[in-house]
Amino acid sequence: MKKLFTLMLLAVSASAMLAQSNPKIIKSERSINATLSEFSPNGKVQMYFRNDDGNGKETYKFYADDFTPQGELTVQSESFTRTYKMEQREWKDDGMGHAGFTGDWKVVTDENYTQNGSGVLRVILNDFNQSCDDFRNIYLSQTLFNSDDKYEYIMPIYKSFSNYEERDEDNDGTIDTKVTETGAKIAGFKIVSETGSVLNTVNFEEDFSLYDNEARLILINDKRYLSFAGRSSSEKVYLIYSLDSTTSSVSMKSVQRVAVSAQYTLDGRRTNGERGINIIRKEDGTVKKVFVK
Repeated sequence: MKKLFTLMLLAVSASAMLAQSNPKIIKSERSINATLSEFSPNGKVQMYFRNDDGNGKETYKFYADDFTPQGELTVQSESFTRTYKMEQREWKDDGMGHAGFTGDWKVVTDENYTQNGSGVLRVILNDFNQSCDDFRNIYLSQTLFNSDDKYEYIMPIYKSFSNYEERDEDNDGTIDTKVTETGAKIAGFKIVSETGSVLNTVNFEEDFSLYDNEARLILINDKRYLSFAGRSSSEKVYLIYSLDSTTSSVSMKSVQRVAVSAQYTLDGRRTNGERGINIIRKEDGTVKKVFVK
């Protein structure tokens, strides 16, 4: 009996080794993912590999559960120009114990380059009906945003910006550093179908800056929400939108904004956040001081 068991074990091991000696080879530079069954019209997941060519083009190659190819989807992100220039006075020492930025102006940094946008935004699932630790990633979905069987995804909307800043580095009362910056930031998002048509467009509020290039999908009871975390008027805020996937298009409504109602300097002037101590009066009537660098 012992000899028979040993022979059977060897046979199983040989079969396992044979299976491993003929693997399926799929070239991918990014990761393997799958759609979620709860957002699929047939309740089944669709496996896909994400690839990035380094120039803003993402390719999603679909496979069946036996790894046979099932087609692909290509998404091209936007590109934009970023510039950053820093000018600064030279540091000088007069030899008498006094030193500071008192020399001639000099260009320290001067950058100009093209940058690709983030492409498809990652959506992190927070299913509070199951567990608050359910943090699955969603890039593509079929029935999350509407009821058809086409794939949809979220793309960022970019808006150009320019910023100029002057700084007194050595606190001698004169400007020592000048910084000029231009580029683009995420100013909203759009729901896009695999056909390329835009199903819905949402613009963030002017003063909102997104923390990360991602969103969170909140499932609680029978409700669905998209949440974006960022800053507004030096305060951390969440923009939360309700989702209605029962219509042929995408219905979204902003339902909550944790925000600051007003911000003032110490002398009572209204401001969007000057350097130094600022007084913040929240919507609930509470007041606090913040230091803006």
